[in-house]
Amino acid sequence: MRSGNSCFDSVCIKSTGSYVPSKILTNEEVLANLPTSPEWVVEKMGIRERHIAEPEEYTSDLAARAGLEAIASAGLEPNEIDLIIVSTATPDRKMPSSACIAQAKMGIRNRCAAFDVAAVCAGFVYGITIAGQFIQNGMYERALVGQKKALGIAVHNDRPQRRYSGLLTSLRSDAPCCSLSRKESQMPDREQFC
Repeated sequence: MRSGNSCFDSVCIKSTGSYVPSKILTNEEVLANLPTSPEWVVEKMGIRERHIAEPEEYTSDLAARAGLEAIASAGLEPNEIDLIIVSTATPDRKMPSSACIAQAKMGIRNRCAAFDVAAVCAGFVYGITIAGQFIQNGMYERALVGQKKALGIAVHNDRPQRRYSGLLTSLRSDAPCCSLSRKESQMPDREQFC
């Protein structure tokens, strides 16, 4: 591994997009059969409710909606995207990747590269790093990177001491997304950002 500071001096975040499903799950619903109270969750975690995907709403659906918003915010057309990276622990299926499925749902027909990164919470940072490296070295000009979660209820009764942390903090569906692109020549020097 290389030591020292590294910086993407020709890469910038051009825009962002997001999507959350409309279905809301309250603490009361989550905790209906568990030995704790909704007030405890609010006090300890600050969570009152969370958005979750409907059974027929897949990771690629969340990715496509957030991706199209990021593309529009950047003033781009879908086919101007060169690379799509979806970070997810909940892919639609093993193959093709959720990124490829989202690519089709966004109407991107330019045969751009599209793949998933399975690194759970750190995946978004890894995705931005991977896309930044591809843009920095000139392989691609514009990329979409998103982290998608479409999680359902999973309570592990064999591990009661660990049951609540995963259930209460991970039980949600969301789709943040950003578009990265090569900086325009009039952008400030990298010293201002690194």
